[in-house]
Amino acid sequence: MLYGNMRRRMLYLMVLLMAAVEIYSDLNTKTNSTQQALEGANTTLVCTFTPEDGIDITWSIIDESDVPVYNGKLLISRNEVLFKRYDLVDQASLLISNVRQSDAGTYVCSIYSSADKLSYSSPVTLNVLYIPRFSIRKQGNSIRCIPYGNPAIDQVEYYINGTKQPDLEQVTIDERFCNLVTCSAENVAGNGNRTELYCPTVKTAPEKPKDLGNQTLVGVLTSILIFLSLSVVMVIVYLALRPGPDFEQKEGRYDDLFDGPSPVSRI
Repeated sequence: MLYGNMRRRMLYLMVLLMAAVEIYSDLNTKTNSTQQALEGANTTLVCTFTPEDGIDITWSIIDESDVPVYNGKLLISRNEVLFKRYDLVDQASLLISNVRQSDAGTYVCSIYSSADKLSYSSPVTLNVLYIPRFSIRKQGNSIRCIPYGNPAIDQVEYYINGTKQPDLEQVTIDERFCNLVTCSAENVAGNGNRTELYCPTVKTAPEKPKDLGNQTLVGVLTSILIFLSLSVVMVIVYLALRPGPDFEQKEGRYDDLFDGPSPVSRI
């Protein structure tokens, strides 16, 4: 009897295992392992699955710090688009509009079956290609263009005032004149360039220190002129207010009248 019970349990486990294998085989997701896109263009990350009924689709981009690895920033959650630059197209593919350099990374297409309560995820890595860009270093009269882009740039072409220069890592300019320097390079994403104008630096004469002696002399002369002006004004006022000679003569007559003997009154 014990043997019979063990046999029934084994058969039961085998049935469950076969059912699970059948369910997993029905739910299948497929993506491209890697894909390239040009900066500024649109790209579609393809994702297909079977079966097609009762399925929810989620897209996310992986953050390297995420644990577990399939957790990340959600772009589409349960068929709902969360950001304007993304959209669901075809069966379960992710459309990215106006691709940026920051879009590079690993994306995950996750399929969830509401009927079987099972999910399956498939990753795809996006590599964003962009045209060459430059940083310029100037040391003395030497100029060097440092390119960066995806794919990497092997050779930089230099032009000075429109004339192509020999293939060198840097160029030398004549600082007595203005020079229009152009750096140019190309990769599979396209051609990129940068142009800068370098002109001689105008040296200005140093400012002469102010002569404090002259300032003192000017101050003294100004004070003297003010004093003389005030003196002239005071003299004019004095002469205008001084009594005239007629007044002095009249005053003398009045004095003569009172200088004689006093009249004697008679009774």
